[in-house]
Amino acid sequence: MFDLFQKNFVYQPLNTATGEIRLIRVLPRLKRGHIQCQLEHFQFDHAPPYIALSYTWNDPIPNSEAGHSGAKLIHANKTSLRIGNNLVSALQHLRRNQPLDYVWADAICINQSNLLERGQQVLRMARIYGAAQKTIVWLGPEDRDSNLAIDLMRFLAEKVIEAQSEVDRVSLFRKYLTDKAHAKAWKALDCLLKRTWWTRMWIVQEMAVSRNIGLPCGDSLISWNETTSSLYSILYAYNSVQSILESRDILLDYSPLDNVFCIVKIQDSLLSGGSLLLERCLSQLDGFVASDDRDYIYAILALASDASTLVPHPDYSMTTYDMYNTLVRSYIEKHKSLDIIYLRLRLDAPSPLPSWVPDWALPGNGAFWKDSLLVNHTEEEGLVQCAAALTVPFVSYSPDLKVLTCRGFSIDAVDGCSLTGLEASYGQGLILQPIYRNCAYASSEEAFSAIWRTLVRDLIVYKDRLMKSPEICGWLFAKACRKYDSRFGNIGNEQSEESGDILDNSGFSKWYTKTKDFAICGRTLQDWVNDDREDRHVSSEAEVEMSHSFNRYWSSSRVDERLITTEKGYVDMAPYWAQRGDKVCILLGSSLPVLLRPVDDHYILVGPCYIHGIMFGEAMNLLDKGEVELEDFAVH
Repeated sequence: MFDLFQKNFVYQPLNTATGEIRLIRVLPRLKRGHIQCQLEHFQFDHAPPYIALSYTWNDPIPNSEAGHSGAKLIHANKTSLRIGNNLVSALQHLRRNQPLDYVWADAICINQSNLLERGQQVLRMARIYGAAQKTIVWLGPEDRDSNLAIDLMRFLAEKVIEAQSEVDRVSLFRKYLTDKAHAKAWKALDCLLKRTWWTRMWIVQEMAVSRNIGLPCGDSLISWNETTSSLYSILYAYNSVQSILESRDILLDYSPLDNVFCIVKIQDSLLSGGSLLLERCLSQLDGFVASDDRDYIYAILALASDASTLVPHPDYSMTTYDMYNTLVRSYIEKHKSLDIIYLRLRLDAPSPLPSWVPDWALPGNGAFWKDSLLVNHTEEEGLVQCAAALTVPFVSYSPDLKVLTCRGFSIDAVDGCSLTGLEASYGQGLILQPIYRNCAYASSEEAFSAIWRTLVRDLIVYKDRLMKSPEICGWLFAKACRKYDSRFGNIGNEQSEESGDILDNSGFSKWYTKTKDFAICGRTLQDWVNDDREDRHVSSEAEVEMSHSFNRYWSSSRVDERLITTEKGYVDMAPYWAQRGDKVCILLGSSLPVLLRPVDDHYILVGPCYIHGIMFGEAMNLLDKGEVELEDFAVH
């Protein structure tokens, strides 16, 4: 796409020895309707104050009838340069509204046709945005009542400050969602969040390092702090108000909300002096897209502390296949870990890559890692899962680098498979009841604990901190299931609007009512939740806050994962394409157990799984006792 944007203009090479960059000086008057500008070179450390521009290269408004895509000519250094319409409108906005003379925009300031320069400047972009006097996010022209959306975000940001707890926050959004005076603004916000900027991969770096950020949309303006405060609060209450949104035909996309949340946490980590590993960054960013598949990696290199040893510099002469493959092998070698091989799960999607090389260009599910970066936790708190204990990988590669042979052992196989939340919501799929009635747990209480803990991988995010799920969550889970039993029978399509309900949305009620007959350890899920249990006496506020925290964490995985059982009677949470016969394996150097699918004389990586009872090295005892033997798995 880059060759379409430059015509007749000849770039003067940058002096890399002195760290030169180019800056745009937009001239005050238009000539025959065109933007006039000068492109000037400066040593980076002596550059004048400038604005860094964040924008989308293509049409910022999906399905727009106004025609914001395409390209236009501008006059630069007395010659012609073709750039995208959206960049033209951004420059016109800056010329009218910003006092600074100089602007940095990648489509103009980087010679996109020079692959060497492009790679060099991409690596410097974090410094360029970090040194800018201001970063302007051009969301695009006013369209579909976007001014009302901006006003609503500012209003919510102000009101959120008044909320003292999660209960107040949820009540706040219920109040304004049900207020007819705000109905048009909520629909406008829905449209605004569908603009392409919110999912652009490069904004992660641009926002994370920028110091002063403004987001104009047409003539409306909102600050980054107001944006993050309002959208994060919506995300926080999302599941509790989802049924209200749907009843008003407001289908707020979850991805932009989650994307902003991820950016803020990366930003907070950088400001606190913390180090970010490339693996942790990649695990968070499955909601973003890039026009060049290599940019899923290159766009965040400057943020990761270990990036220089894994990908020394962006190289646009390298194919995507070779770059992804090289990254995985470099990671395994440097970190002595296999964890990178299951960062992007996509077995059911076509890809030229081997199953052990994540294809970051495909939509994927990183739910198993989703909270690893978002909260602070330490090994002393017992939250760092390490199924293979402190082992290191024992691997080799085929000459064509298509086969990874890794050492480990098989401990079990998939037996029964329940429905995913998505299947239950749309009435799709069939439960595959287990053949075996075994139970790997010592008592019924341990078995029930394994069931509800597995649904959230024994973790919840409570008051912005990752923690082990307390026992009250099991009681709340059973309480909610019994409520849906008595209220909905086998229908499961009613909706609850009581803020105190755990998993308070139609998705959970449908999942439970369609999954309650699934057999686990010889009994149905319905039998397990209806056992007599001692009542818990907790304050209503504590119950609501803990319920909401459990809800958020369960909802992050329910769409793409399914509850399964194994032949030996373990309870497991696995990717939705898991099937009977997949082997449960412990690979040396892997933090999580994995599912491998036998295919002829080799295996395909299905993905990681959570198996309650073997997440902290317990399965290694089987190896020590001689009950299992090490073997080599050839993974294609």
